[in-house]
Amino acid sequence: MLAPIFLATLTLSCLVRDAVAVPLESRAQNSKKGICFNDIKEVNALGGAISWAYNWDSVGPGLPGGVAYYPMLWSNAADHTNGWTMTPAQAVSAWKQYLQPYAGRVTLVSPAITNGGASWMTAFLNQCTGCTIDVVATHWYDTATNIQYFKNYLTDLHNSTGKDIWLTEFMGTGSTAQQQTFLKNVLPWMDQQPWLLKYAAFGVSGQFANILVDTTGNVTPLGATYYNTN
Repeated sequence: MLAPIFLATLTLSCLVRDAVAVPLESRAQNSKKGICFNDIKEVNALGGAISWAYNWDSVGPGLPGGVAYYPMLWSNAADHTNGWTMTPAQAVSAWKQYLQPYAGRVTLVSPAITNGGASWMTAFLNQCTGCTIDVVATHWYDTATNIQYFKNYLTDLHNSTGKDIWLTEFMGTGSTAQQQTFLKNVLPWMDQQPWLLKYAAFGVSGQFANILVDTTGNVTPLGATYYNTN
């Protein structure tokens, strides 16, 4: 398999959760499941269930066995006006200069969009003539009860672009119970979609929040659901 390089937006949406002792089941690492992280403790805690991770950087720390590090080349962000905004034309120029030379040598993943950026992606793909774009990347943030919207959005993005999808950040907001129900529903669904190749829950701890893993490296109840559900 070619090593991936991708450009992405950065959209933060965080909920603080208290950690308690939670059981983690013995299981094989899921080839699709990953995590975006800013502290190696997060990867160490979830390493038994995930197969890949990234930290919004082009270099990373040593990861647990069986967990691949995927580098990112920044594009400022794509469609998000409060993030690192870049027009489709600017992204095309950056792609041709920095990414296209790697075509055929690595898997090239598009700039990531938010779940409000489908039109941005359409414009980028239409304008990037002669570009090798192997996979389309996106984020998804919404309420945890909006499960059908989650499935519809990803399916529509796949159908409209004609490309396989990487969901490089996602989280449903709500109570812990609502978020656990969300994960128990969408994780098996994503594993069943042949065109959805990778997904990474937003699991950042530390300065932002305690979502899947707390600041001491303990898995939260929500993290245990992410770990245990296939």
